[in-house]
Amino acid sequence: MSPGVRRPSSVPSPGPLQWYAVRVQSGREDAVKRALERRAHSEGLGEAFGRVLIPVEKVAAVRDGRRVERTRKLYSGYLLCEVALDDAALALIRGTPGVIDFVPGGRPAPVPLSPAEAERLVAGQSVGKVSVLPPNLDPGDRVRILRGAFAEAEGEVAELLPGAGRVRVRLTILGRPALLEVEAAEVLRLGVA
Repeated sequence: MSPGVRRPSSVPSPGPLQWYAVRVQSGREDAVKRALERRAHSEGLGEAFGRVLIPVEKVAAVRDGRRVERTRKLYSGYLLCEVALDDAALALIRGTPGVIDFVPGGRPAPVPLSPAEAERLVAGQSVGKVSVLPPNLDPGDRVRILRGAFAEAEGEVAELLPGAGRVRVRLTILGRPALLEVEAAEVLRLGVA
């Protein structure tokens, strides 16, 4: 083969950026993300790389009667990489410590995510939505309201609204039964007598 002629690549030449799922060692997602970004910059492949994301979601839970928000990984052991894949970018990703392989693996040329799937995963990262983990409550549990106009009132859980992170509590107010809808973080489960 003459020096000016290249062998056909196993990967198409770089074009528009596409999203790929990359399997990495679980628990090392942050380190692998930083390493990929650093190596792409240092090896002059910055234009071939877009964003590298760790799919996460914000969740809120109730602990000791307080609402606690934290970030949790949606898919432990996976990264999303926006890249114009060519041989150099493929070698850089596969050669980064902590990277296992592309999803699906075992093929010479990785398969990008479908546009619909990529949009769904990436859109979830930019929205400031907080998912509320359902409290450890069941209908019929005795609870005490911690805040608001009915603070310190006791009642029983009538219904859980997990999608909204709220609870309907059955109370007796001025001798009459009433249903009160409150944030799950505003109730404390009472011990069983």
